[in-house]
Parts: sequence; structure tokens; C-alpha cells
Amino acid sequence: MLSLLLVSAGTWMLLGQPDLAPTSSPHGTLAPGIIFILVGVAINAVAIRLFARSTALRVERVTAQRDRLRRNLLRSAKLASLGELSADLAHDLDNALAALSADQNSIRRELERLELDAGARETLMRSIAEHHRIVARCAATTSKMVNLGRTKNTVAHAADILPVVDGVKEQLCRRARQRGIALSFAVGDHLPRVVLDLNELEIVLVNLVNNAIDAICGSGWINMQTWHTGGEVLLTVEDSGAGIAPEDLERVFQPFFTTKAVSQATGLGLAVSHEIVKGWGGSIEVQSAQDKGTVVTLHLPVHQPRPQEDRKISLPAGLRAPAEQIDSTTSPLA
Repeated sequence: MLSLLLVSAGTWMLLGQPDLAPTSSPHGTLAPGIIFILVGVAINAVAIRLFARSTALRVERVTAQRDRLRRNLLRSAKLASLGELSADLAHDLDNALAALSADQNSIRRELERLELDAGARETLMRSIAEHHRIVARCAATTSKMVNLGRTKNTVAHAADILPVVDGVKEQLCRRARQRGIALSFAVGDHLPRVVLDLNELEIVLVNLVNNAIDAICGSGWINMQTWHTGGEVLLTVEDSGAGIAPEDLERVFQPFFTTKAVSQATGLGLAVSHEIVKGWGGSIEVQSAQDKGTVVTLHLPVHQPRPQEDRKISLPAGLRAPAEQIDSTTSPLA
């Protein structure tokens, strides 16, 4: 910095003074860049850490899913083996029951030949008849086990569901009574025929009623109703059980999902029922609330008979259709 200094009258001296303003240094220029680099490194480190954590969680999720699928596969293999074993066992029991039935018939014939007191004969005949009914019921059960163990194609056709509902009622009423549960059926007498497989319908209804029985702790009630609306028949199974939690309600149709203990259920009942009903062209719906019970509704398609088309028969030339026969006793002009 330059300045003038007055030395004497008319005399000036030019003096130089160093500039006190700060000069730019290379360190001051690099500071912002270094800060920017450090911030970028910190952001990358945080991103890498978050990515590593996300990847670890994803690996844990995939590993848990793989383990769950492996357990389900092993359980499916065990169920398949159990099904084959039960079918073989049912076949052997069926042979034994056939032998018992034949012996009962032989005993009945021998009692008819013997000279016995009328009261004693009636008592023995009644006892034999009761044992015959027990053997017949056991034979029906083993037959169902054999049919269940066999692989067969679904044959959906127009059918009446009332006989199947009555059979399920007779089959499960005893178990419900033993648990102190009232089992009631309100089934309409004039329902239209629906499109389904009767054997599969029995499997579905048994699954639904058994689930309802297992859901009730202590005494309670189960009600099955049917009615016709529009182009479908609705069949509901309602219980007074513990209900299903909202977070579990959307998973009830997943295979192997169950709210019961693993030793008490396989988690296949509703999943199998859902696939069966869907194969008929129907649907299944579950409504439930905790401590308020569950309502399962089957939407079964009503059989729609195809209208027969009018067939026009073309006759060869020179031939006429036979004339309508007229009663000779009455005149068409009368």
C-alpha cells in the first residue's frame, strides 16, 4: 500500500506499506473440498451399513421360509405315508368286519333253529341286531378311510346335498354330545340340485364341523343352515367358539396354517376344503371375531339344466310328416 507523507512545506515523500489484507492460501482453498469428501464418505458408510442390515434381514427371512417349506414338505410326506398306512389298515379291518358279519348271520340262523324261551330269544336277537349295526357302522368308516386314501379325479355333477348333510349329522353328533356341544341342523327340504362331488362334500362338511368342535372350549353350540338365493345354495356352519384373530383370518386357507397346537392339527382342513369347493366352481367364506365365534359359508353353484334345442328334421322329397291323429268321435269343427 502506497501513501504520501508531508515532510516540509512543498515537500512530499512516497512511502510504501505492506498490504495487511489476507491473501489466499492453498489450505483455505482445499478445506471445502475435504469437507465435501468427508460428508460423502459418511453418507456412503451409512448407506452400506443400512444395505448390509437389509440384506441380513432378507437372508434371515429367506432362511426361515426355506426351513418352513422343508418342515411342511416333511409333514406332507408323513401325512402321505400315514394315508397309505391307514388305507391298508382299513382294508384289513374291513376283512375282519366282514368275517364278524358272517358269523353274526350264522349265529342268528342257529338261534332260529334252537328251542328257546320267547323272551330269551328276543333278547339274543336284539343283541345280535345291535352288534350288526355296530359292525355296519365300522365298515362304513373303514370304507371312507379307503376312499380317502385313494387318488381319484373330481366328478362334479348335479346332486342333492340333503343325504350327505344327514350322514354328517349322524357321524358327528356323538362326538359333539361327548364334548357337551349342541349340534343343530336347519336344512331346507326343497333345495335345488347343486354341482359338486358328494364324496368331497362329505369331506368338506366333516372338516368344518370338526374345526367348530375343536374351537369350542367347554359347552357351546354349532348350527348348520342351508338356503337358496339367486343362482347358488348357501350352506353355513356357525359355532360359538373362541373365534379367529384378525391377523390370522386372511391366512386360514394357507396350507399347514393352524391356530391349534401342532400335535392337534395338520393345518390342512380349510386349505383342502377351499381347493375342493373352488374345483366345483363355488367359493368358501370365513367370518370370525375373537370370543364371538366363527361363520363359514359355502357358496354352491345351482345346477342349470341346458334347454333342449328344437330339432328340425328334414324329410326326403316326396315324403310328408305323419298327420296328427284326430279322435273320430269328435269333430274338429265342433
